[in-house]
Amino acid sequence: MAEMVRTFISIDVPLTDKIQCALDHLKGIGNVRPVNVSQIHLTLSFIGDIDLRKAEKLCSSLESELSDFTEFQLCVKGAGRFPPKGNPRVIWLGFEDSEKLSILAEKVRSVLDSLKIRYDDKKFSPHLTLARTNGPADISEFIKSYSEEEFSRFTCSSVKVMKSELSPKGARHTVMKRIELKKN
Repeated sequence: MAEMVRTFISIDVPLTDKIQCALDHLKGIGNVRPVNVSQIHLTLSFIGDIDLRKAEKLCSSLESELSDFTEFQLCVKGAGRFPPKGNPRVIWLGFEDSEKLSILAEKVRSVLDSLKIRYDDKKFSPHLTLARTNGPADISEFIKSYSEEEFSRFTCSSVKVMKSELSPKGARHTVMKRIELKKN
């Protein structure tokens, strides 16, 4: 039987003091579980379980597709929640609109489609998951405090194909392939 790997494609986001401050703020809110800081990233596409050989093909195809894609600036700004009404399940930080980011996400999806790899095909909504909830949580003050806050500006210089292993202690992420973007 083929080895299966739980996979996603992401961009690293540097941890700043402002992001850490937002995480610390969430620690004081009931029913809220902040994510491990080592797992903060921007997901371009969540794939789920795929055959290891197909994952390796994905790595080489993405590297080829992104060979001329140049690095670009991103800005982490604002805070929100999923779903937008009712009890929140996910608390996140957002991104300023970026045409380059949208094009990158579309290129990733195009590669996945060409390889006939299924993925979460919800509309791309760039965000950093900061926390999840275990039940009703009053995050209204958090959202109000951070809705217009700029947390970070950084250069997106690479894309990663990641392996995610689930355990009772949480997910463990390891890099399968780091694809460097072209320098400006």
